[in-house]
Amino acid sequence: MVRIMRRIMYYARLGRSHYRLMWTLIICVPIVYVFLELLRQPNLIKKRFHPLQIKQDVVLSGAKEDTESLCILPPLQQQLISARPLYTLNCTAAEPNWVTSEGGTFRITDATRSAYPDVKCAMVPVLRDDDFSVYYGEAVDDISTNRQLINDFFVANCASEQRSKQYQLLHAGIAPKLSKEAPYIKQNQKPLSIILFGLDSVSREAWKRYLPKSYGYFINDIGGVVFEKFNILGDGTTPNLLPMLTGHLESELYESRRGFNNSKPVDDYPWIWRDLAAKNYTTQFGEDGSKYGTFQYRLLGFKKQPTDHYMRPFYLKLDELYPHRKYGCLGSKPLHQVKIDWQKDFLDVYRNRKKFTFVFHSELSHEDNYYLSPMDADLLAYLRYLKESKHLDDSILILMSDHGHRYAKTRSTLQGKYEERLPFLGIALPKRLKDAHPIETKQLIKNQNRLITPLDLHATMRHAAEFFTPQPPPQHQENTKTTSKREAGVSLFTPISEKRNCAQIGIEAHWCACLAWQSLSPLGTNVKTIGYYVVAQFNAQTEKHRDQCAELTFSKLLAVDGYAPSTKILSFKASADADGRNPDFSDTMSAGYRLYRLTIETLPNHGHYEVTVQEDIASHRLSMDINSVSRVNAYRQQAACLGDKLPHLRALCYCLHQKSEEQKAVKSGSGASIK
Repeated sequence: MVRIMRRIMYYARLGRSHYRLMWTLIICVPIVYVFLELLRQPNLIKKRFHPLQIKQDVVLSGAKEDTESLCILPPLQQQLISARPLYTLNCTAAEPNWVTSEGGTFRITDATRSAYPDVKCAMVPVLRDDDFSVYYGEAVDDISTNRQLINDFFVANCASEQRSKQYQLLHAGIAPKLSKEAPYIKQNQKPLSIILFGLDSVSREAWKRYLPKSYGYFINDIGGVVFEKFNILGDGTTPNLLPMLTGHLESELYESRRGFNNSKPVDDYPWIWRDLAAKNYTTQFGEDGSKYGTFQYRLLGFKKQPTDHYMRPFYLKLDELYPHRKYGCLGSKPLHQVKIDWQKDFLDVYRNRKKFTFVFHSELSHEDNYYLSPMDADLLAYLRYLKESKHLDDSILILMSDHGHRYAKTRSTLQGKYEERLPFLGIALPKRLKDAHPIETKQLIKNQNRLITPLDLHATMRHAAEFFTPQPPPQHQENTKTTSKREAGVSLFTPISEKRNCAQIGIEAHWCACLAWQSLSPLGTNVKTIGYYVVAQFNAQTEKHRDQCAELTFSKLLAVDGYAPSTKILSFKASADADGRNPDFSDTMSAGYRLYRLTIETLPNHGHYEVTVQEDIASHRLSMDINSVSRVNAYRQQAACLGDKLPHLRALCYCLHQKSEEQKAVKSGSGASIK
C-alpha cells in the first residue's frame, strides 16, 4: 500500500512538472520566435539607428588622407534646389549685324544688302603688338562680299548713303595662311586632329545641370565618354591648364610670375601645340577676357604669338572699344557664339590638314554657372555640325573645364567644395580610331572611373597624335623629365591602376576629392547592423515576387571600409596667396555624412554583394542606391524562375523551387552587376 501511495505521489509531482514545463514553453517560445524574426528580417527594425548603436566601431576619427584603397568619391547631387528661373541671354540689337565672316571670307549679309543696296564697307585689321597691346593695320576700302580675309580680326566700317546709315563693329574670322596649304594625304592614313572646347569653372555635375541638351547629344549621339574622377591639381585656371598643355605643374617650370627675380615670358614652356606644329599641325588657341588671361594675369604672357591663330588681340580690342557693352553680347551676336564660330571656321578652312585647336570660354560661367544655360542650344548646334560635317571622322573631341565653381553660393557648401575639385571632362573618339585600335579604345572607356588629372589628359593628347603615324614611340607618358616625386601623366589609352591615389600623382591633400578611409572590422556588432539594413533593402525589392523569390537573410560581412570627407577639404577655406601655393585651413565646416563600402554574404543563395551605404551623421539615418549594388559571384540559374522578366532582380532573386542541380551550382564565380 505504501508503495502504491509513493507511486501516486511521484506521478503527481511529475504532472506538476509537466504543467510548469508546458506553461514555460507557452510563454517563452513566442518570445524566442519574435527575437529570431527580428534578426532574420531586419526590415522589421526601424531604419533610424540610435547613436549608441554605431558610435564605437564605425567612427572615422582615424581616417587616412593618403589612401592605398580605392578612390571613392562623395555622393553629389546633380539637381540643386533653386528658385531662379533659367537665365536667358538677350543680344537683340537695333538691327542684326551687317557683316559676318565664314570660311575665311568677309561677307555682307543678304539681309543687309537687301535693306541697303548701296552699302559699302571697309575692313580695318587689328594687329598684335604683344600680349598686352594691339594696333590698327592699313584699312582696305570698298570690300565686296566674299572677299578673302587678310587678318583674323578686324573692324568693319560700312555705310549706306541713300539711307544715311552707318555700321561699325569688331569681328573675328580665320585668314588662311598660305604656308599651311595641305599636302595630299589619304583619308585612312591621316593623323588625328585634336579639338578642345573648354568652359571655365564648370564641374562635372554643373555641366549636366546647365547644359543638359548638348550633354545628352555628346553622350548618346556622338558616343562621348565622361570621366568621373577627373581631379584638379591646384587653385584656379592656371595651375590646371598649364599641366594640360605642358605636361608639368607650374612649380616645375621656370619662373614666369610677375614681380619675381629672373622671371621671363612663357614662350619656352614645353607647349603641346609647339611640338605638334613641328609635326606639321596647324594650331589655334583662344580664350576670352583680356584682363584675366590664364597666362597674362599672374604670369608674363607670350612674347611671340604662340599658335598659328591666336585670339587674344581680338579681346584686347573688344575691351578697349566696348568697356560697357551688353553682357555676353557683341552687337546682335552672343560672344560665346563668336568663339564657337571662330573654332568652326578654323576647322573648315583647314579641313584637309591635321589640326590642334583649343578655345576656352569664361564670361558666362566664371562668376556663376547659372548664366551658362543660354549656351546649351548653341553648343548642341555646334556638336551636331561637327558630326554632320564629318569633322569628327578624323578628330578626337575633348570637352573640358579647368575646375568647378569657386565663388557662387554652392562653393560655401560641402558639395560645392567637392564640385570645385571635380571639373568636367568628356572625350569622343572617331570611328576610324575605334576600328583600328579597339584595345586602346576599351582602355579609355575603362579609365572613365579611374583617378586622373590634367597631366593624364596631356599624355592622352600626345598619344592621340601618334595614331596613324609610321612609327609611334612606345612610351605614352610626359615627353620631358620631372624631378618631382609624383608619377608622370599617363595616357588614358593605357591601363591606369584602380588603386591610384592622390599622393602618387601630385594632388595635394586639400585638393583631393577622394574620401578619407578607414578599414573596419567585419566582426564588429554595430557594423553588422548596417549589413542587416542592406539585406532588408534587398528583400524590399523582391517583396512583390515572394511567390517566386525567397527572402534573403544576412549571413556575414566579408569586408567593410568606412569613408568620410577629408579633414583637409573641410578646413580648406581659400588660398592665402595670389599664386595658390599656400592654403588657408581656417574653415570650420563639418562633414554631414559618412559612407560604408561593404561586401556581404546572404543566404540561402550564398550571394556575395558589394554595396555602398550612406549614413547621415546627425540623424544616423541610412540610405543606399539599390542600382549601384553589384553581385560579385555567379548566380547562374538561381533566378531561372524569372525567365526574361524583371532582369533587374535576377542578382537578388533565389527561386523558391530550385532544381537539385541548380542548388549544387551555388558557388563563387564571375560577377554580375544589378543594372
